[in-house]
Amino acid sequence: MEYIELKLIAEREDADLLTAALETRVPGGFSVDDPRDYEELLRKEHDYDWDYVDSGVKPAEADRVVFTVWLEDTPDGLDLLDKVLSDAAYFGVSESSVSSHSDEEWIDRWKAFFKPKKVGRTVVVKPTWEPYEAAEGETVVEIDPGRAFGTGTHETTSLCIRALEEYIPRVAEERG
Repeated sequence: MEYIELKLIAEREDADLLTAALETRVPGGFSVDDPRDYEELLRKEHDYDWDYVDSGVKPAEADRVVFTVWLEDTPDGLDLLDKVLSDAAYFGVSESSVSSHSDEEWIDRWKAFFKPKKVGRTVVVKPTWEPYEAAEGETVVEIDPGRAFGTGTHETTSLCIRALEEYIPRVAEERG
């Protein structure tokens, strides 16, 4: 499938109004890359446990906000593109670019953001496409994100894994 990627670069003071306009105009959603969000993510006083942060995620525009809208490359998509560009001009967009892509280009890109993750003391959750050499005593659970188990980083899953690590050795000792 072909799609259109529209990038809109706005001054920070115009970002909220543009966000509101895009929320009403674009049914499929859009992304907002604000450098302040990235900087906050990396601040030391926050205790985030991210699977993986790609250095390419950091927005290139230091004081401006980059909006990315994806539309189907169809007559309806092109009509919506014209409407969004009109809105963007009204709400102070300083730069825009339009490019055409095939979904084959990005269909598997999401995989780059999932790496092996040690969830408990001994359990490592690993997607099937990532290499991982288990250390002595580690148990590797190989499963792809998006399935029932996912990445293992959700609080409920990680708490269950930690509880199992504590409980299973006790059961073995009691039976032993």
